[in-house]
Amino acid sequence: MQQVKGFSLSYSSKENIYAVLCCLSLLFHLYNELEVLDGVKLFHILSFLCLFFSFSLCGKLTKTGGFLYLFLFLSFLSSLFSPFSGSLSVFFTLTVLVIGFRGLVSIDGKRILRYMFFLTPLAVGSMYYLYFKEPMYRFQGYYNDPNYFTLTLNVYLITSLMSSLVFTKKKIRVFSLLNAVSILPLVMLTLSRTGLATTLLILLFYLIERYIQGKSIFFFIAPFIVLFFVFQDFFQETFSTQFDNLIARIDGNRDSGEGALDYRSQLNKEGLSVLKYNPEYAILGIGIGKSANAPSLFVEYTAPHRIHNTYVSVLVEQGFWVFILFLYMLWRVFQCVKLKNANLKYLRIGVLGAILLSSYSVWNMTYLPFWWLFFFICNPINRNEDTKYNTNM
Repeated sequence: MQQVKGFSLSYSSKENIYAVLCCLSLLFHLYNELEVLDGVKLFHILSFLCLFFSFSLCGKLTKTGGFLYLFLFLSFLSSLFSPFSGSLSVFFTLTVLVIGFRGLVSIDGKRILRYMFFLTPLAVGSMYYLYFKEPMYRFQGYYNDPNYFTLTLNVYLITSLMSSLVFTKKKIRVFSLLNAVSILPLVMLTLSRTGLATTLLILLFYLIERYIQGKSIFFFIAPFIVLFFVFQDFFQETFSTQFDNLIARIDGNRDSGEGALDYRSQLNKEGLSVLKYNPEYAILGIGIGKSANAPSLFVEYTAPHRIHNTYVSVLVEQGFWVFILFLYMLWRVFQCVKLKNANLKYLRIGVLGAILLSSYSVWNMTYLPFWWLFFFICNPINRNEDTKYNTNM
């Protein structure tokens, strides 16, 4: 009797499905309010699917991968022994993101860039529609924080800039630059100082990358000049007020509440005071995602908000050893992008700088675009599609 062969996917097919899932996860994360069930958002399901494909795409566990799992294990212990309830659910989210998007390091990077090329106009166009439908002082998309929104926009900006350098067809390079240019006004509308700083840092290193590659910088600047003169009146009417607001925020004249720099500095100091006067929590922390609950147990923490700094937050919430492992992983990313023959070396160094700067202003531990970028900037981008890339991440 003839046996029916079991169904199995080739490595290339798995890559393709995984790339689609990663790009759609990011897109539906932008549409943050779309829920399948109460409390279950569409990007949650897509991210969970990414986790299953990531296991088969990453290959055997490397030394750095081992430290990554140690990072998760110690975070689990931190959540398990947390004095606050709910930390384990936050840990579960962290695990899905870290393992789910780790595969972005090893798959064919051009697949990601191709899908992002087509999804970016949809993502950006829908954000413009939302803004003009409901104008607001600080545009934040479907998020509750403009800083988070700008990091997501930065992911689309980065992939567009990469496409303008990687692909050989002139039409793709031109439209990739137009995608990138279209994102910049949205960043300004957020009035996010951190978002503006990270965006300018990315653009600076992109220009350096173009110069190193011997590509014309004017080719990048030209779309700005054309769009400004064609839509000059529109830009002045629509963005002049927001530009004044942005200058006022940079000067500190409209800096108040949870977004104030002094207040965020206070959160950091009070968080560190919790460990100083309660050293028993220095090793495992108070539980991931639980700094906002600290006032109920620790008199040193008086603010009703969580710590707005990833580095301080990891130290306080997940403990000293997780903090060391987190810094080590960032170091490994730097080693990956600074390799002598690394493709898009300077642009990716700029992207890493943007990640580090963003993490200084917000808590990125369970933020999907953070881990998406964290792993993708280690992707070699240019390689033979039939050759499996053995990564050290």
